Amino acid sequence: SFAGGAAFAKGFDCCLWTLVMGGDLYHSLVPSTRPVFLTPLMQTWSHKTVIMASFSFVNGWVDAICILRYHCFCTMMVGNMLSLGPSVSYQVICSMGTQSQSDDFICGKPIPNPVFIVLILISFSFGGFMYRILQRGFGCSAKCLAPLCVLWIIGCDLHEHWVRGDVYDKWTAVWLAPVFGLQDAMTVRNGFGALPWCTTNNVVTIAFGSADILLGGAPDDEKSKVRSSAIMFSSMVIGSISE
Repeated sequence: SFAGGAAFAKGFDCCLWTLVMGGDLYHSLVPSTRPVFLTPLMQTWSHKTVIMASFSFVNGWVDAICILRYHCFCTMMVGNMLSLGPSVSYQVICSMGTQSQSDDFICGKPIPNPVFIVLILISFSFGGFMYRILQRGFGCSAKCLAPLCVLWIIGCDLHEHWVRGDVYDKWTAVWLAPVFGLQDAMTVRNGFGALPWCTTNNVVTIAFGSADILLGGAPDDEKSKVRSSAIMFSSMVIGSISE
């Protein structure tokens, strides 16, 4: 049903939970039923690495789509918070009459509406808030919430495709953000203890650990961290290119 839902949706990434649940399904199979060509890979990569690589791939894919369609991010909030400053400054300058409000581009880039950015931040935070309420108050696990997340993303995409005729409305990002707020809350607080995409921390880990490996004497634990960070980095870049 997850795969069918992912295939049914036209353009947006609805395979987020398909990849994750697929990784769980793979590891639940007995060795004799697993695809032979994947066995060497799975023996090298841990279960956590496979799932996090899947998340990284999809998050790269989703944000590449969001930045092109809506000029914002849905799965990570750092870029949105940084863009809030120029957007507020622009509104202040326009209110002072020193710049025309029709000139809504800086260096060829559209200036986001500060209200739009604030609503995305609130919407994303609401997703994390609701995950904790459902998980602690009602005992809902991530696997229980996964189908709802898939249906929510499919609904947003089909609304743009059928109702709006593929005319992309930036406010769709506000409706998408809670799903990824829930995803990040799940992986950070009750999953892997880390964000489900390649962060600056992963880049620093690769740089720092590579120096130790080059100089010799790097412990196996550090090599493992470098390897998993490099896999997440590659998966995210490949995901953004695949869009």
